[in-house]
Amino acid sequence: MTRPWRSTFGLVALVASLFALGTLIIGVVAYEVTHEALEIQLDHRVAIETRALIDEGDDGPTGVAMAIRRREAARSTASLEYLLVDPVGRRVAGSLDATAPTVRVIWNFCITGGTANTGSHRP
Repeated sequence: MTRPWRSTFGLVALVASLFALGTLIIGVVAYEVTHEALEIQLDHRVAIETRALIDEGDDGPTGVAMAIRRREAARSTASLEYLLVDPVGRRVAGSLDATAPTVRVIWNFCITGGTANTGSHRP
């Protein structure tokens, strides 16, 4: 049985394969680390913006809607887009082109004292 790494071509092919594998591994690790860091930064920015909007619009949903309109009027390329919807899902303020998620609870289980109590059924 011949060993491919004993010839010059086999040795070059082996080294090239190892470098390619190492580059691939480094690329995957760099992608994952960068993706996670950007996701954390975006989550942090959204949380800060949400707190700021709630603080700025302290007189309820109308105040938050006015704060969103003010922010969209002073918009820049680094600004976030907003979407404020009412309980029915209609747009109140914001220009974000998205649909609000609908929450549908089939059964709500509440476990207290070792017994399970079923909550209301909401379609």
